[in-house]
Amino acid sequence: MIFVFPVVLFSLVLTNDCHQLAFAFPPGQEVLGSPDYTYRFVYYLCLLWIFSCAVFTVVYLVRRCRIPHTKRILWLPLVPIFFATLYALLYKHILNVPWMHAIAGDMTVVQCLTFTATFEACIRCGLIQSNMGYATLFEVSMAKGLITDRAFVPVQCSMQAAPLHEEQLRQALAGSVQLDATTQLHGHPIRKGYIFWQEDITELVALLEELRLTQEELHDIGDIIQAETAQKAQWLQLSEQNRLYDKIETVTARQLARIQEYLIALKATDDVDTARRLLKHIVILGTYIKRRSNLVFVCDKAEDIDTTELRLSLFESAESLRLSDIRCAVQIADTAKISPASTVAIYDAFEAIIEATLPGLQEILFCAEHTAQGWGLRCSVQCTDAPAALPGLPQMQLERDDDGLLYFTMFPAEGGGL
Repeated sequence: MIFVFPVVLFSLVLTNDCHQLAFAFPPGQEVLGSPDYTYRFVYYLCLLWIFSCAVFTVVYLVRRCRIPHTKRILWLPLVPIFFATLYALLYKHILNVPWMHAIAGDMTVVQCLTFTATFEACIRCGLIQSNMGYATLFEVSMAKGLITDRAFVPVQCSMQAAPLHEEQLRQALAGSVQLDATTQLHGHPIRKGYIFWQEDITELVALLEELRLTQEELHDIGDIIQAETAQKAQWLQLSEQNRLYDKIETVTARQLARIQEYLIALKATDDVDTARRLLKHIVILGTYIKRRSNLVFVCDKAEDIDTTELRLSLFESAESLRLSDIRCAVQIADTAKISPASTVAIYDAFEAIIEATLPGLQEILFCAEHTAQGWGLRCSVQCTDAPAALPGLPQMQLERDDDGLLYFTMFPAEGGGL
């Protein structure tokens, strides 16, 4: 219940603008800080409560004090209370002493200082106990400290502190010094000397060791993950290579089978001309297998490729035909890009024409053209044995003129493409 009265007074002072029961201002000058104001009964109640609390505090301390020989100097804490009371009476609107307001115009500051002086007087009298034996307290404390003068001569040392050399003390002023595995020495300048203290870093060392072990464990785990990742990447690479090799084997299976037949026939024949003809056929098919395999790698997962790849494939196949005494000319539209599907279709059609006319093939002119609808081809062939159609290419149109020349054409339908 002792807190109810000050809370009420506190609330009345803070809400003075509403009722002016603590400070009254003239009409029209209700502004905080105006010098023209008077005190009301709430203000006097506050002063009476503050004075009562101060006296009650001193009386309570005296009654509870168990230190002998203190009652003979009980007048000392009353001195600040007396001056605080006298100051409040001499303030402007009580006894109205002008020089008092000019010397100490801020009542809040003066009253706070007098209250501080009252408590300090109680400490000096022994009513409030205080640690006066700092030297003894420093010696018996658990702190591992050392106080020296400017010449590093020990002035005060705790019992827990380890003996130190002057060189260690000088180094501690520049930075921390590691005394042993779990102790660090720190230093700092103070007035007329230095203070040094030893810090136990056992927990920090244990934490660092735990972090080191964790780092090693994570490093080992990282090595395992890295090895697993490398192994997985190698497995994916091998899987991708196997997929491409299987694809190559699928698209060149017919040519490989024919080469195998030619090799068997080559071993069985003793005729030089027949052997030479079989070798030429093997070279032509081998060139196609080589270039077609390269297109598998180049065209895989690509949206567009350079027409140079198609041009190189056609020119190399044409060179293999020339080695077989077959006249061959190849033309291709001068464009930058071509789709993988068009590249494969054109090159496979060129090879299909060669294989269909190979036994009696003499001359061939092959053109790859690019139109608005897509890529197409034209081919004229002179051979002794004309095929009726090309297997696997039903869209290929075949015509023969009066001179025995064969004309192959294959263009996409409207909106389509090879």
